[in-house]
Amino acid sequence: FRSLEEIKNTIRLPLLGTCPYNKNLAVLFPGNHKKARKKGLISPQTLSEAFNLTLDSYCHLYTNISLLSADKPINSIVISATFPQEGKTSTAVGLAKAAAMMGKKVLLVDTDMRVPSVHSYFGLDNQTGLSQLVTDNITLEEVIKSCPQQENLFVITAGTMPPNPIPLLASNKWHSFMEQFYQQFDFVIYDSPPLTVFPDAKTIAPQTDGLVLVLGMGLARRPAVQQVLNDLQVSRITVLGLVVNGLKRDFNHSYGHAYGYGYGYGYGYGSSAQVQQ
Repeated sequence: FRSLEEIKNTIRLPLLGTCPYNKNLAVLFPGNHKKARKKGLISPQTLSEAFNLTLDSYCHLYTNISLLSADKPINSIVISATFPQEGKTSTAVGLAKAAAMMGKKVLLVDTDMRVPSVHSYFGLDNQTGLSQLVTDNITLEEVIKSCPQQENLFVITAGTMPPNPIPLLASNKWHSFMEQFYQQFDFVIYDSPPLTVFPDAKTIAPQTDGLVLVLGMGLARRPAVQQVLNDLQVSRITVLGLVVNGLKRDFNHSYGHAYGYGYGYGYGYGSSAQVQQ
């Protein structure tokens, strides 16, 4: 997709918001955040300042999500994308910050246990997280971390990678924890792996109010997006709408290569992104 107009004309879903390209956040895409941390490019203060520059976009996004349903408030969502590096995690983090700033008690859960990155945005430790919550005999209080940069915002990191995350996310124990989240928090956001790579988002979404799909401008391919939406429809998963990420004023044809790395990097599924434009 090369323009907002093309997306609007092609996909019959609400456009919930747009998020401008932020080069200070690009360092945290899979495969880049470790290198950036070694070079000293990442600090909680740097990231907080980067999000503050685009906070209005995320506040607008949260407002649109909250207005989707007049009968039942939207209290829990899954955020995913078609391919890696479309900005799903930065969108989840920005939305969480905006909702917390607007007075909501927010929980952000990193369910991307294969390539976790939420902890990097907050400078948090990832030794104990979601995977340990489900597999070990520990309590919620031991894994829920408060965000030092934002009042009302709490985080559950992914934890160490299990052999296969799907059984954990499909377990009754995990579903029980999800119900506890909804009793303790006003708004719960699950950051989930890209839908063309792994089915984690489809495993979690039925226990939420719906899924928000992030499309990276110049990265999202029309056939792949359509296939993802078809799969979600077959699975009877509610898609609340779209977020277009990485919007540039001087956007042009070459923008798809602006990040300088392939779609599958970090997930080991590079061939999954080879689709027709």
